[in-house]
Amino acid sequence: MAPASARPRTKLSLPGLALAEQLYVAASAHGLGSDGTHALLLSLGAMSDLAWPGA
Repeated sequence: MAPASARPRTKLSLPGLALAEQLYVAASAHGLGSDGTHALLLSLGAMSDLAWPGA
């Protein structure tokens, strides 16, 4: 992911970017990498031990 690699160069604290990166990694680990932004919600649900309706 290019944005995370930019963080050390700019020396900025980007907690939102860190969360987004964690969700994308989780989505990929669950085989949801090609499901678009919906995969982020499914990953968040899995990390929170929640079952999303319709998932």
